Amino acid sequence: MHYSLSEAELLEFAALEDEIGHSLSAGLDWGDQIGEFFRQSCSYVDSTKLGEVLTEGLGNIFSDAEIQDLIESFQQEVSRKVELKLEQQHNLS
Repeated sequence: MHYSLSEAELLEFAALEDEIGHSLSAGLDWGDQIGEFFRQSCSYVDSTKLGEVLTEGLGNIFSDAEIQDLIESFQQEVSRKVELKLEQQHNLS
């Protein structure tokens, strides 16, 4: 699910924050736990679809168990890269 705000909406929220003197904190605040959240999450990739693609392309080379290992490795690597990217963005703000 992706939510986007128009420039006008962002300006309205900024004006409200100025008016009350602090942040509304209406969005997600990952805080210091962002790394742990992403270390535990492998939901970025649909493992069923990935398995189908790998089986179709590599099923004649790898066994089902090896394909499953590839899926898990891929999901872990994606999680690690997402975690690093979001930590970089968090540190920039």
